[in-house]
Amino acid sequence: MKKIGLIAGSVVVILCAGVFIVLATLDVNQYKGLIEEQAAAATGRTLKIEGDMDLAVSLSPAIVINGVRFQNAEWGSRDDMAVIERVEASIQLIPALFGNIQVTRLALVGPDILLERNAQGAANWEFTPAESVDSEATDGASSPLAVSSIELDDGAFAFKDAQAGTDLAATLEQLRVSISGDLTAPDIRQLTLQGLNAVADGTEITVSSLEMSPVSGGTDIAFDAMLDGQAVTANGELGALSNIIGMNGEFPAKLDIEFGPFAFATDLMVDMSGARPSLTGSVSADTIDLTALPPAEEETGAKLFSSDPLPMDALTAADVDLDVAVNRLVLQQDLALTNLTNKITLKDGRLTNAQAAELAGGSISSDITLAAPAGTLSVKASGSGMQAQQIAVDLDATDLITQGPLDFDVDLQGSGQSVAAMMASLDGAIVGGMGEARIRNDAINLAGADFLAQLISSINPFVAQEEFTVAQCAVVNLRVQDGVARTEQGIAFVSDRMEITSSGNINFAEEKLNLNIRPKAKEGLGVGMGKLTQMVKVSGPLNSPGIGLDAAGAVRSLGSIAGAFATGGASLLAEGMLERGQAAGDTCETARTWHLAGN
Repeated sequence: MKKIGLIAGSVVVILCAGVFIVLATLDVNQYKGLIEEQAAAATGRTLKIEGDMDLAVSLSPAIVINGVRFQNAEWGSRDDMAVIERVEASIQLIPALFGNIQVTRLALVGPDILLERNAQGAANWEFTPAESVDSEATDGASSPLAVSSIELDDGAFAFKDAQAGTDLAATLEQLRVSISGDLTAPDIRQLTLQGLNAVADGTEITVSSLEMSPVSGGTDIAFDAMLDGQAVTANGELGALSNIIGMNGEFPAKLDIEFGPFAFATDLMVDMSGARPSLTGSVSADTIDLTALPPAEEETGAKLFSSDPLPMDALTAADVDLDVAVNRLVLQQDLALTNLTNKITLKDGRLTNAQAAELAGGSISSDITLAAPAGTLSVKASGSGMQAQQIAVDLDATDLITQGPLDFDVDLQGSGQSVAAMMASLDGAIVGGMGEARIRNDAINLAGADFLAQLISSINPFVAQEEFTVAQCAVVNLRVQDGVARTEQGIAFVSDRMEITSSGNINFAEEKLNLNIRPKAKEGLGVGMGKLTQMVKVSGPLNSPGIGLDAAGAVRSLGSIAGAFATGGASLLAEGMLERGQAAGDTCETARTWHLAGN
């Protein structure tokens, strides 16, 4: 047996030596034409080798091809789908002697690759083999090709999708992938990436490093990047790397993620095996401070409600069952939602979002539903037990208000393919109110409420005279139909000196409001003086309303004053007495229930 082994070893050595001699004297450039012909036969596209081909002889012979161009689809945006400076491929010599091609290293240097899809949905990576492909070439192309590693240096990539309007361009310094198995269905074992710079639809992405390596039952990941100037890191464990890159099967995502000032943890399961991808699990965070976000750019004169179509098709693209929990969600300064829970489900194109949280000593909850394809919207929300005083303190307006219990209820429905269309179709009701409170008059300006301060000074002559306004109650009661919120004295504010009611409408379709404000004196004004303040009107665009004279109210007031001269003041005295008699009723209760009286 020992002699047989020696003889077999000698034969292999002699065979390898012969192969080395042949390879060393072989001019591989003579095979350029054959390679180009086989590529054209397999893809129906032209492959052009413009540079030389070289062969490095060793136990892992390496072929080097310089200057490769691969034709794009006829409808493509440029002539070449791929241009590569150099391609290097190393194979194991002994298995190759027996027809088993095992590539130990496949390297691409300076690749410039374009992937694109046209408006009809055709993709340039879909090939049509030439009719002249013979059976031997087909059999050879279908045989397994094992690859151990792929290397890429100094690459440029682009992806364009005319259907989706997607446009991505990227450069990449280095990519290393360790794999096993057939190249057409590889088992990816490890991946490292450095220096990726990409721009996707105006968003800049820079990936400093990405490392993915196998652990028992999954893949460790370490990710360090910048997204539009915000640092992004992710560390944790994913599922099998081949499932992630191939986007098939199930894989978990247990990650600790930091995005700028935000930090949160995920415990998710992604399933790509069904008819639609599905996402289940949870996301949690201790604190999310929304004030850390850069301020949104405001467009002068821009509409509040966008007419841009919403991506309703996205609601049918996946199924979601997600629980989100945030201990503290900072809205502004120290004003925050606490113990926030959010249940998000998406099934068969129907998105539901159920929230609950604590705010300013009370609680709020909401249920929002949006269904494709019609864009049917339902919004239900309520809150109770909150204190205006606590909100003022959180907003750093400590002396603005004392007490002030708050509550609200919202019940709205609509539909449309854009936010503007939904707002224009709204039906339902909005009701809110505040209980007893004491408001410091000069603190309104300190709070920065310029419009509110101007409005209050227009309808309440006591503001300049007194330090506090003692509020007994406030109500907002709007009935919404076909995108117009209407109220008949359903907006009310009652203090110890004044009663203020408002009627009119807010047109969400036209983004305009038209509210008449009616103040009445309860005491201390002098007989009928309230008439002189019944002239205020708030109207104009929602994003910049104006305060002006209510012409109809002014005419009535001037008529009352003119009548006083004719009657020696008796008519004005009578009207003043009537106003005080009406003020004795519960104005806020009337405001809350005006719609029940047949209005």
